[in-house]
Amino acid sequence: MAKTSVSKNKGSQKNQKQKKNQKQPVKKMAAKPNLKVAAKKVTKTAQKKTQKNIQKNSKKTFSKNAIQTASAKKTAPKSMQKNSAKKNPSKNMKKSNLKATQAAPQKLIAAKKPILKEQKNLSAKNPAQKTKQEATKPAVKTAVPTASSATAKPTTEAQKLAIGQEAPDFNLKNQAGETVSLNSLKGKNVVLYFYPKDMTPGCTQEACDFRDSLNRIQSQGAIVLGLSKDDEALHQKFIQQHNLNFDLLADTSGTVCNAYDVIKEKNMYGKKSMGIERTTYLINKEGKIAKIYPKVKVEGHVQEVINDLAQIN
Repeated sequence: MAKTSVSKNKGSQKNQKQKKNQKQPVKKMAAKPNLKVAAKKVTKTAQKKTQKNIQKNSKKTFSKNAIQTASAKKTAPKSMQKNSAKKNPSKNMKKSNLKATQAAPQKLIAAKKPILKEQKNLSAKNPAQKTKQEATKPAVKTAVPTASSATAKPTTEAQKLAIGQEAPDFNLKNQAGETVSLNSLKGKNVVLYFYPKDMTPGCTQEACDFRDSLNRIQSQGAIVLGLSKDDEALHQKFIQQHNLNFDLLADTSGTVCNAYDVIKEKNMYGKKSMGIERTTYLINKEGKIAKIYPKVKVEGHVQEVINDLAQIN
């Protein structure tokens, strides 16, 4: 019995020890402090503080020095100021140069005034001197027209013609190269129509209308002449293509067009250019202008001319 009790006591003691070990928490190992990192932090904070102190001290000293220098300048005697000017002569030289340059033009103006007065008085007393001075002045050159500038202008300037005025004479070649003059046609009524261009739709229609009505025009003692700036060869082609039965005159230089004032400024699709404005002149047997048709509209134009011819006759 005694052995069993001893063994029980031993077992109970072991169990108690195990329970104590389970209850007691395991002590954690404390981390060792990092001395290098702590030292760096301390040095950084110390450096920042020292920099702030240095800046504060420098500002204070600067402000003190500025106040002292300002007060010293005010209180300094004139002798000291003169000595400082002697030490820095460059500043004084600059100031004196500026004053001299500012005063120089005024001196020149003041010096010129009496000279000008004397010259005026002398010229009033001696008018012969004026003529000499004018003779010595360089002559102004006048622009002389050159050959190129003279040829650039048209030989006959555009003139506004009126009814009853004599029609300007001309000598132009037709489609066959034969010369036609207006003076040679006196005794006949002449229908002289200006048109812009061969082979174009409006000009073709106008030419065909005159072609179809030529017998009626001739019955009233009149002839038809078409005139444009196209050459003889193009006129010949235009006549052959549309069987025209009257002459077309070639005014390639534009002299006759200018004489009859038919060259006008045109605006085609926003582009401005100079060209023939469709115009017809009705010239009577005496060679005078009987009727002018500016800005002709092709439709009905030939019939209007025939009606006016009947009134002239």
